[in-house]
Amino acid sequence: MESFNGEVYAYKGFDAILNHLAKANVFEKAKTLRDRFSFSRENGEVCYVRFYDSKNNNNNLFQVTN
Repeated sequence: MESFNGEVYAYKGFDAILNHLAKANVFEKAKTLRDRFSFSRENGEVCYVRFYDSKNNNNNLFQVTN
């Protein structure tokens, strides 16, 4: 995720991202992955995180489960 967004996240920011992704059911999580997530860094700067690149699928990593 850090290399995809070109950012480095501190522990607190990464924890906020994981908590955001842990909410909801499978269908709502799929929508969450297509949206951007914003959080405030410790210095007050707002950071936006993308989880999925819809313009270039080669930038995405996929995991398939059964």
